[in-house]
Amino acid sequence: MTTTGDVRRASRTALAPPDEGPGDQLAIRTDQADWTPAQMAALDAMGVRDSNGKPPPMADLLVFLHVARTSGLNPFRKQIYCIARWSNQAKKQLWTIQTSIDGFRIIRDRAAKRDGWTASYEDPVWYDDNLKEFRVWKPGAEKPPFACKWVSTKVAPDGTVLGRYPKIIRFDAYADTDTNGKRRNRWANDPDGMIAKCAEAGSLREMCPEDLGGLYIEEEMQGMDAAGPPPGPGRRRSSPPPTTATVVPAGEETGDGEPVEGVVRGQGNPVDADMEEQRKRSLSKIHAIFGEHGWGGDKDPHAVEVRHLVAGGMGREEGEPPLHLTDLGELNALQAMKVAERLAQFAGVRNRDVHKALERMAGSVQRELGKAGQ
Repeated sequence: MTTTGDVRRASRTALAPPDEGPGDQLAIRTDQADWTPAQMAALDAMGVRDSNGKPPPMADLLVFLHVARTSGLNPFRKQIYCIARWSNQAKKQLWTIQTSIDGFRIIRDRAAKRDGWTASYEDPVWYDDNLKEFRVWKPGAEKPPFACKWVSTKVAPDGTVLGRYPKIIRFDAYADTDTNGKRRNRWANDPDGMIAKCAEAGSLREMCPEDLGGLYIEEEMQGMDAAGPPPGPGRRRSSPPPTTATVVPAGEETGDGEPVEGVVRGQGNPVDADMEEQRKRSLSKIHAIFGEHGWGGDKDPHAVEVRHLVAGGMGREEGEPPLHLTDLGELNALQAMKVAERLAQFAGVRNRDVHKALERMAGSVQRELGKAGQ
């Protein structure tokens, strides 16, 4: 079912002008290059400080001003925020700019009005561990969904669909947890609602990349708050998810000599066309990362083996043995998403010899499979 016009949210996403008028001391002008004393005092009164009580450096404040001015979101109306969050990688608090899902909808509606289309969306879909679809998440808060899909669409005045932007994301890639991996705050009480917001935000970023590129909502960033071990099975991610992927053109073969467009062999057809498209994109990203670090192509049997072993280790469930893969095409959609995400994180560590590290990981997975087969 598709809901057009976004009537349910009209009252919360009314277009808000970026400037309040010449008499408003807090108004952000379109040509403003620095914060005024009144604005700085207001930011301080609003508690824009890190956990140690220190205000943001001026460079971060100027970036915040630029984003607020160009996005048309008003920090004094609490439409956009500058917040200090702990970074496991940097081992310190870093200042990030984030907004709310309502802020995303405001920008979406402005873009629609500017370009002459109407925002629409399909009802969200949640998936359990077996990829069963739920239009309403019936299991409740005790058991969170495995993944969620949100589809935003652009509709022309005559009703023609100009674009469809599905986004499928895994719950464990975003959920805010403590250092023991236990869900906390709203992620414990409303898991389906929280992951739906993240999926909607990702879908809207892909629909309006020029307007929303680089912006993230609070729910997407909450998994960065707590210090602790780096992301892994059952852990939160350390950064917002990428919104782009390297896509292999239709009909082009992957490094394993199989078309990316093939269905999941031995596991039945995909849940739906969006899920299969996500699988293809994830497989393309996996092959791109392996190729970038010297493990691409199908002429070297050792390279093929390394890919299968690493993907089998990264695609497993927590506490389970590695997947025994003879082809990356055997990964289902959610396994492929998991491997692509973890592989990108692994390859993104600074000063790491990724080529050698992947070979070492493959050797470790091979030993695990050997023990499991004994």
